[in-house]
Amino acid sequence: MKIAYAGGGTLGSVTPLLAIHESLSAEHGQVDAIWFGTKSGPEKSLVNHANIKFFAIEAGKLRRYFSLQTLWAPILLAIGFGQALLKLKKHKVDVVVSAGGYVSVPVGWAAKLLGIPLVIHQLDVRSTLSNKLLSRIASHITVTFQGSVKDFPVKKVTVTGTPMRSKLLTSQKVKSIKMFDLDTDVPTLLVLGGGTGSTAINAAVISARSELTKICQIVHVTGPKKLSKAEPASRYRPIDLLSSSSELADAYEVADLVLTRAGMGTLSELAILGKPSIVVPMPNTHQEENANEFSKYKAAEIIPQNLLADKLFVTVSDLLKDKTRLQKLSVNIKHIMPTDAATRIVGIIQALVSKT
Repeated sequence: MKIAYAGGGTLGSVTPLLAIHESLSAEHGQVDAIWFGTKSGPEKSLVNHANIKFFAIEAGKLRRYFSLQTLWAPILLAIGFGQALLKLKKHKVDVVVSAGGYVSVPVGWAAKLLGIPLVIHQLDVRSTLSNKLLSRIASHITVTFQGSVKDFPVKKVTVTGTPMRSKLLTSQKVKSIKMFDLDTDVPTLLVLGGGTGSTAINAAVISARSELTKICQIVHVTGPKKLSKAEPASRYRPIDLLSSSSELADAYEVADLVLTRAGMGTLSELAILGKPSIVVPMPNTHQEENANEFSKYKAAEIIPQNLLADKLFVTVSDLLKDKTRLQKLSVNIKHIMPTDAATRIVGIIQALVSKT
């Protein structure tokens, strides 16, 4: 089987595709794969680490609002379409799989022209514009939540949950604690801001650091180029980026509590791992709907960004003091979505390829 993945710009569309690739490789051995991504996104290092050949293509960002940059989008999409068309033909790809992101649009259109089956995965509660544009030509559509089904042609849709890399389940706590130089007797707060980091979360954590480190130790993933004010200190471990699945697995393993954005890739991993979480959605984005879905099932504590500075320390302190509440969050988040998404999606891919 020869497969092409399309995703990038942020890590949200990348991690589910890596999980699918991992599951395919476990079943078929070495899978011949290529990846279409962006020139400036954070995905290239992770894709290279997975030994997948990476191609950066042009892809104009599609916006739901007017912007002068939108005027260039059709030209960039046309260039990206041509680039994808040539690579798909050259590598004789059997199936294309994407998980949203504007880079997927020219690749999906090129796949359609070449008669290559296209599978798209809808990660977030709110359907992306790119997936809506591709839904009519997609061979099959998988979604994380039942609520997304209405946005697509129903006969093509399967509710699967979101795939998670099995490597995130294999870490050992002793090794993980040693990696981050942590104290086994002190609870650990893991701070994640998404693939590129969160300026707002970073600022709130650094501001409250002196108080927080009295009650816990912090592993703080700041994001690339956002480390300037996050100097290491007692009980505080700043890291710019976790560049491999094993490093992320170690970070998850040591976490007693996680502070995170509401990207569905991260939330899905936290759900499968059962990690109690404080979620700070990015304002006025699809992340608010993701957070609301978790809040509806009491699967996470939600703090609006404008209240984060005032509520961060109190929320962390209250949760770490209340083991029963932490355990309830862990149980609730585990039950929010299916845990076998990668296996389900691999089955769909195999069925499509067998028909061609």
